Amino acid sequence: MRQSNTIYYIGIIAFTIFMFVNTPISFMILGLMFIYGALNTFYMLKDLENFGMDCEANIVGFEKDSDGDKIAIIEFVTLDGLEINGKLHGTFSAYFGPFKCSDNPQLGKIMIRYNTKSPEQFIRKGKEGTNYFIMAVLLILGIVLIAVCFLQLTGVL
Repeated sequence: MRQSNTIYYIGIIAFTIFMFVNTPISFMILGLMFIYGALNTFYMLKDLENFGMDCEANIVGFEKDSDGDKIAIIEFVTLDGLEINGKLHGTFSAYFGPFKCSDNPQLGKIMIRYNTKSPEQFIRKGKEGTNYFIMAVLLILGIVLIAVCFLQLTGVL
């Protein structure tokens, strides 16, 4: 995955510092973080589109995240025979799927699409539209926050 948590941590620290020092700059940092997240998601989805392989996977369990929501633990075997066991996360559809909306999600089989170059990247099959929609919203929010920064710095706002 192209996403680096280090960049997010640096962004959060810079955002927090500039909230007290120079608020317009903090809007720009937050906007850049949104755009960075949207672009990472875009590139991941493009890789899945170009190098993706559809596969049936088993939901072998659930793990609670920090908010108490259940994240599905997925297990599948790639065409190369590599067994992958990982969490269904890293994409926005994981946070809006039936696992998040149900108090008692069910174990069973689902269809996924995994990246043949990096099999640990996978999403639920058919949820690409949700990811693109939320990615577009993040991109628009990022642009708006950067515009607010420039308007405040130029004295218009």
